[in-house]
Amino acid sequence: MKKSQRRIYATLPALPVLPAVVLAASLAVAPLAVPAQAQEADTTAAASVAAAQPAGSTPLADAQPQTLEWELSKRALLWDAAVEGEGVSVVPVDESEPNNGSLKLTKATGWVDEDTKALSVQWTGQVTYTINGAQTISFKDFALEVDAEGAGKITAVVSSADPNQAANNKEAKRVTVATFKGANVAVDGKTVMVGATPEYEGVVYKRDEDISYPDAWPTELVNNVTDSVRSWFYNSGSRWEDQKKPAPFAVTLELGEKPEKPAEPEPAPAPGQQPEGGIRDASINRDGHLILTFTNGTTKDLGKVVGKDGKDGRNGVDGKDGHDGRDGRDAPAGRDGKDGRDGTAGKDGAPGKEGAAGADGNNGKDGRGIASVKVDKDGKLVVTLTDGTVLPPVEMPSVQQQGMAPESIVAIVLGVIATLLGGFAALHTLAASILPKI
Repeated sequence: MKKSQRRIYATLPALPVLPAVVLAASLAVAPLAVPAQAQEADTTAAASVAAAQPAGSTPLADAQPQTLEWELSKRALLWDAAVEGEGVSVVPVDESEPNNGSLKLTKATGWVDEDTKALSVQWTGQVTYTINGAQTISFKDFALEVDAEGAGKITAVVSSADPNQAANNKEAKRVTVATFKGANVAVDGKTVMVGATPEYEGVVYKRDEDISYPDAWPTELVNNVTDSVRSWFYNSGSRWEDQKKPAPFAVTLELGEKPEKPAEPEPAPAPGQQPEGGIRDASINRDGHLILTFTNGTTKDLGKVVGKDGKDGRNGVDGKDGHDGRDGRDAPAGRDGKDGRDGTAGKDGAPGKEGAAGADGNNGKDGRGIASVKVDKDGKLVVTLTDGTVLPPVEMPSVQQQGMAPESIVAIVLGVIATLLGGFAALHTLAASILPKI
């Protein structure tokens, strides 16, 4: 058990022992409810509530921390705090209890009027306090406003839930969390420090027509806290009244660059009077207005002085035909151009690929050969060809008559036969058949 819880429970009065059935029923009422602000995250997106920056004020520096430190109340230091978002944290009072401590915000936008000490700042981030391990109160997007008199307020988007009494859950909405007067605002160069204690004593909370409480936080806040823990925000006469009061808060802001003051325009001349210095120039602009420029640099628009465009004029009468022009001279013929030079011989082309093999030709007719050679009874040479043709007999000169060698006679005969045959194709065959017989 945490130290803070021991402190809380030690001061509670003794409670009657509940029957087991009643205790079980109370524990089974409902699971922990999701805080209302989580359910409505889409509908309660933080809209800027900081007042519009007035002329002459200085914006907060973008890259510097803008710090709000506030423990809310002594009682709130005992509640478990969970933070969400950028630039929000809990500063623990006791290192052994890191979830119990004061709230610290550092990311904000806004402005400060260094002359009047008025200011408006809005922080981002959310803190949710859990009370007695059950009920929750959430504060989101705190905003601070201080006027030139030192009076002001702190607002935030507040929601609250009770898992045992879901009908009493409070939806998230922006309410006044604290009001104060006589805030101490000190400007030291680029640093602004603000401190104040919120009002409590004498702030009446009226619960209904019959019941009211003399000391309280702002009514808007109290009414948006679930009923079971609402009494922690007003004086109900309990023994813990000193823990309910709002604690002082401290703010440290860093200023950015003050915007340059725009030049004030020169006062316009009174109606019917010409500006001092006389007219320097007069011109008509493209809209047809007469613009006067005076020697002091001011101008005056005297209104439109150009009338509407006139109607188009009628077409004129056609003129007489002109005389024919003289014939132009013939241009001299151009000279022949010089013969062009012969071009250089081109390089031999690469050898072509071998052509495909041709188809086989038809078979030729059978040739005629010598079938036989004989000497007839008259001593004549008879040649019979292979086709059956018999050549005319040839006289064979005898060796005795011619005085020649038999080989010479045969050669003469072969020549005669070759002539008859039209070629020498069969001479070898004839010689082969005759010479051995001689």
